[in-house]
Amino acid sequence: MRNFTHSVIGLILFWVVLSGFTEKQPDTYQQRLSLLNEKISDVKSVLEDAEGFQKKSGNIDLQTAEFFSEYIAWEIDNPEITKDALMGNEAIVISVGASSLAVKTGANIDSLEREKRYHHLINFELTSSMEILDQALIRLKKDAVWPDQEDIQWDQMKFENGYFRINDRPVFSGGFNVIDHSLVDADKYPEWAEKDKTLIPLFLKKMQGLGVGIINMNINVPNLIMSDGSIDRASIKVFTDKIQSYDQMGFKVDVRLGWSGSRDVLEKFWPGITKYYAHSVPFDIDHPGVNAMMSKAMDVLMPELQKLPAIISWDLANEPGFYLHMWSPHTLTKYQARLKEQHTTVERLNTAWKSNYSSFASIPLPTAKKPNQCSPGEWYDIATFQSYRVKLFFELAQSSIRKYVPDATIHMKAQDNSSLGPRPNAVTDGIDREMLTPLLSLQGVDTRPLPVTEPRMAASNYDESIYGFHWLGQSFLYDYLTSLEPQHSVVDFEYHAFSINGIRIPDMPQNHSKASLWLAQLHGQISNITWYWHRRYGPNPFYNERARLWFYGNISTQPLVAAEYFQTMLRLNTFAEEVEALATDPIGPVRLLVSKPSFIQNQAHIDALHRVYEATCFHGRRIGFVTEDMLKVNGIPEGCKMIIIPDVEYVSESALQVLQESLQQGVQLVRFGDITPAFDPHGLPHAPSRLEFLEDVPTYKYASAPELSMAFESMLAPYSKDLPVKVSVVNSKGAFGVMHRQVEVNGKRVVLLVNVSDKPVQVQLQSKKGRAIDGYDMLSGEEVKGDNINMSFEGVRLIRVKL
Repeated sequence: MRNFTHSVIGLILFWVVLSGFTEKQPDTYQQRLSLLNEKISDVKSVLEDAEGFQKKSGNIDLQTAEFFSEYIAWEIDNPEITKDALMGNEAIVISVGASSLAVKTGANIDSLEREKRYHHLINFELTSSMEILDQALIRLKKDAVWPDQEDIQWDQMKFENGYFRINDRPVFSGGFNVIDHSLVDADKYPEWAEKDKTLIPLFLKKMQGLGVGIINMNINVPNLIMSDGSIDRASIKVFTDKIQSYDQMGFKVDVRLGWSGSRDVLEKFWPGITKYYAHSVPFDIDHPGVNAMMSKAMDVLMPELQKLPAIISWDLANEPGFYLHMWSPHTLTKYQARLKEQHTTVERLNTAWKSNYSSFASIPLPTAKKPNQCSPGEWYDIATFQSYRVKLFFELAQSSIRKYVPDATIHMKAQDNSSLGPRPNAVTDGIDREMLTPLLSLQGVDTRPLPVTEPRMAASNYDESIYGFHWLGQSFLYDYLTSLEPQHSVVDFEYHAFSINGIRIPDMPQNHSKASLWLAQLHGQISNITWYWHRRYGPNPFYNERARLWFYGNISTQPLVAAEYFQTMLRLNTFAEEVEALATDPIGPVRLLVSKPSFIQNQAHIDALHRVYEATCFHGRRIGFVTEDMLKVNGIPEGCKMIIIPDVEYVSESALQVLQESLQQGVQLVRFGDITPAFDPHGLPHAPSRLEFLEDVPTYKYASAPELSMAFESMLAPYSKDLPVKVSVVNSKGAFGVMHRQVEVNGKRVVLLVNVSDKPVQVQLQSKKGRAIDGYDMLSGEEVKGDNINMSFEGVRLIRVKL
């Protein structure tokens, strides 16, 4: 009976949803498209009298609406091609009450669903494009004063002091990571392929006006080696010519090194080099031929690239990942040598591993081993060596760039789930961000602040239903990376704020662009390239079936979200001084301890780090991290008054020593979770007397995020009392759900508020004496009363307060 009821309800819901998408007919679409084009003309007329910021803002809305007007016309004229493109998604996300649900689908959807998606798309694009223009007219008529800056000349941009700058002022570039590509199937659509060559430069120029300053280009280094042993100079010339063409258009270029090549060619010169491989690095990084191969190609490529002023940054690799089952005999030799260097004698290794090897040479390959198949000591050495060998490879790649460009700005785009988890196997993919940081000028990432997270991106017991989008992974990662030494800002050149391969959200809230970007900038992001935009005509043609998966529900089908993306980039650049001040405000007195040994041995440490960060980041201070290595090298960070130890089970003697000394010097230690520090990194127990100093420190247990935040409220109060402005959510204790930060800029106190909760809220700003503090919201151009400030769903306010 229960199954029958569910089936009936499902059928009713299906027809209710379907009826909303099939009521519009093509002739009605043509009429509405004509109205849209009339409104485009109206906005153009109003813009003729506008100037400064208002003109720039209006032009973003106008250009976005014009783009979609062209797309809609194409879709009406080509319904079958459009319907075909809308069939090819791996998963869509639908709203079910207050929550969302990922629904797996294939390309073989039925004709009814095909029609529904087609009509939904055109109706949605028409309605949203009209709304964009309505919003533009309201802003243009609004009597507000916004500061104006000169148009950004992206070709003058340089990387200096942690930011891309023009004349010392930070500038923030956005864009889409297939913005320039020809994705046309030239064999199937030769006429469109030819048309694409003409449209690309025109399209790029328009996008540049919206805020695109950096274009990413990829070149596969091993692929330059030809079968006769020479270097493919013709391909290098095509690549450099392309960069020079972008330079002539006023763009900067990020060059990403790819590592694919012809297996036959590589094997011809370095036998066995491709037998073992990794993700994005399809050869054995420990093979003795790697150095020769890289030098052979880079010593020809780099002299050509070093001549090009358009290159602003270098990316060492795209989402690399390495596997234990791909350790080669060359890896084993390097591994055994590393173990001898660390343990000095096999007897000491046997003590640490609880093993009985006769020599270092007798230690075998750890082929696909798992933690439960090893002693803690062996597993620690496997995981740390994996990171070490990866570091050596990227050190080689970095030096091959710096050999020709000594001051090169270098990053590496690693996925966020490879950086302090939360994937359990993140410890073995070799991406130790702390170990790699000294090689870099910027932290390169690939993050996913989507409205709905991937399950693999959530730490255990993460309740995302209380939030408007998946903010935690991005903020946690950025604050961790910007805490490492040397400190670097973040670039995200595959910014999945709007879509990722298997996840599509066809009706994303407009404010999501604003909230996710402001939050990213607050935590250290200085440039982004997001997914994705290729619609110079319609949704098709695509160069393969996989690319077709990217169309349904992506940002280029959502006018309001797309326009808001560029509106936000405009405001970030307009208030660049405030953005830089907020993001570079010194790390507050609270640090979370990151224990690499615990990370390697126990997933609970990563879960606890996420929970503590979630509980401490709504209190107005920038939350920092400190690692065991940082404690060992530099001691307690300057200004640190509290260190929180989250489910740390394995900890080095040197870290314990610094923690004990810090406690004696007045630093507050706090434990969180259910696990007590007990072992050294190799799993050998610490003497109970060694841990006595931790017995009386306060301990907090797991609870819901709001409860934990409230629990930490009183403990963190002494470290927030000197802030001139207290932020709180009305009818709530503290400011849980509203990320906030405050700084002084040019003698004025500025407060940033970002609502990450699942509903609109009211916020109060108060002085130390409890008086309401009024202010001026620089983003909306309106006065606000400090006793009741409305924060919309995913709302953002940048308030200059009146103290």
